[in-house]
Amino acid sequence: MPWIIHGFSGNSHIATQCVRLGIYLSFGKGLFREKVSKTFLSVPSEFVFFETDDDPNLEISSVYEKAAGLSGRTEDYWKSMVFKNFDNIFLKFNSYNL
Repeated sequence: MPWIIHGFSGNSHIATQCVRLGIYLSFGKGLFREKVSKTFLSVPSEFVFFETDDDPNLEISSVYEKAAGLSGRTEDYWKSMVFKNFDNIFLKFNSYNL
């Protein structure tokens, strides 16, 4: 079963180790801090999720907008990647448990 680290705020070195182990990283309000935004840029999009539950005033659209601005990719790109990542985890998990 794959892992997802909620509210990831580690550095690029830790992020790289997580990705090597197949661990997905979820970014929320931390994405608006310089250290986390730099880390985000080092993570392959195939291992990214976004979240807002760490800040009740944060809209998910703001997180996607920030990710797009940092990466130079569109919000639609990130929406598509998160959807694919979700499928990769939960469809695989579901098929193992049928």
